[in-house]
Amino acid sequence: MAIQNFSMQEMKTFLSNPYYIPDYQREYAWEENEIGDFWDDLELTRKEPGSEHFFGQIVVHNAEDEEGRKYIIDGQQRTLTSMIFVRTLQAAFEKLAGTSTDSAIRKKCMKRSTLLSCSYLGDLDDDIENVHLFLNRADHAYFLQHILLGEPSQEKERKTSQENMRYAYRSFTQNFEAVLADSALKTDEDRFKRLLDYQDAFLQRFRVMYMEATKLEEAFVIFETLNARGKELETADLLKNFIFSKAVDLAAAQKHWNRMLTELDNMDSTRYIRYFWNACNPARREKELYRTISKSLTPRTALVTHLTALKTLKARTFYPVVLAMELAGRFTEDDIAAVLNVIESYTFRNATICGLTANKTEKMLSRVALQIYNAEFTNVADIAAEIRKTMVKDDAFADAFERWSSKTKDIIRYILRKINAYLDPDLEINLDNSEVQIEHIMPENGDLWKHISPEEHDEYLWRLGNLTLMSGRKNRKASNMVFESKTPMYLDSKIQLTINVAKNYTDWDIQSIEARQKAMCECALKIWR
Repeated sequence: MAIQNFSMQEMKTFLSNPYYIPDYQREYAWEENEIGDFWDDLELTRKEPGSEHFFGQIVVHNAEDEEGRKYIIDGQQRTLTSMIFVRTLQAAFEKLAGTSTDSAIRKKCMKRSTLLSCSYLGDLDDDIENVHLFLNRADHAYFLQHILLGEPSQEKERKTSQENMRYAYRSFTQNFEAVLADSALKTDEDRFKRLLDYQDAFLQRFRVMYMEATKLEEAFVIFETLNARGKELETADLLKNFIFSKAVDLAAAQKHWNRMLTELDNMDSTRYIRYFWNACNPARREKELYRTISKSLTPRTALVTHLTALKTLKARTFYPVVLAMELAGRFTEDDIAAVLNVIESYTFRNATICGLTANKTEKMLSRVALQIYNAEFTNVADIAAEIRKTMVKDDAFADAFERWSSKTKDIIRYILRKINAYLDPDLEINLDNSEVQIEHIMPENGDLWKHISPEEHDEYLWRLGNLTLMSGRKNRKASNMVFESKTPMYLDSKIQLTINVAKNYTDWDIQSIEARQKAMCECALKIWR
């Protein structure tokens, strides 16, 4: 089993790193009972010096992607509760600082507040995206705005997960208000020390069993094994999590899974899946089922890549071709992927860069689909040759590409990532990775770039030659710097496209933008062909 890291960790160690909660994980579900138990456990630990509290297990998938993301597979409820608790503790220190007349206490409280923020919540003053926990898409904005950067309202939230977050925050806040109002604490020094007691009890004496796996399927095995609690491993649940994690359309995957459970009408889903598998594959025992099926669910990498790209390019007229190839029964998935590769190049050259309308494309692809269905085209080479007949020629494509500009960020990211993949095939940048952002070499604020006129700035700002990719943090630091100040950051990038800017140019002006876009065009002619 590919366990990369296993240890018992204090919360201060665990919370010091950023984590991501996958979209397929359940939303925040802790309510009054769980929050009450958390506080009771904290009080007992605080009141017994030297005692420790086992807070449960954390299972993490280390994706080992460019950003080194760590995804929480088991323990998201405990992790989010911990973040909410630390945030309310920080607010309690700030409240004491605001009410105390002792300047030394005020200073110590604000120091603690800053320490909690930077070490465990994220350096929010520097960058609101530099947080230590990223929730799913549905809840992250609420978590950021109403927990980390502000506080939730007194009114209940409609969405259950957000209401649970609001309740947890309010409950912890009320508890700390009671602590600060405790008549047994005579001075602000006493109150400060009591808050420190809570901080130390949680960060140093709450412990988790931390397990980290390099492979997602292994992380799920660990998760399910730890949660079995002596019961037989539920292979169906394990497969469900794995399928959801790989799904291109998560909502559709969930819909189909729930429909299956409904139609089974309380039949054992694991047993059904085993019977179904064994009906058309070599028989497997239940204990072998998960590993066998998960290996068979290898993503259609090339196929999905081209479909994702065509979606980005807003192409739809190719559907009949794919359906015809499927219905013909003569073509493999690799064949379909190869044809989609040609259609992607056709769409990019004709529509995206040269701006030709889709009417002729739709007629041409519909005709090709019919020819496939009627067995007039029986191999990929013939289909590809037919599509390429009406593809924009190299001279026209190059002329349009060298002058191309757009503010459509999805298209810009698509082009820059494709060129970077050509320059550095070993580095893959996730198309959905919002952490990789568009960097304007000549920035949007041109005040510091006095050698470029306002008219030139407007004309060339969104030229492809003026754009590159950077990780989010570096992009924000580079911001509106002059070119000489940006080049060290470019050289420090993992993205070859960006490294080349610093290597190939000593200054940045209109001629540099045009020269770089011409060089990018030479790559484009080899990529989209």
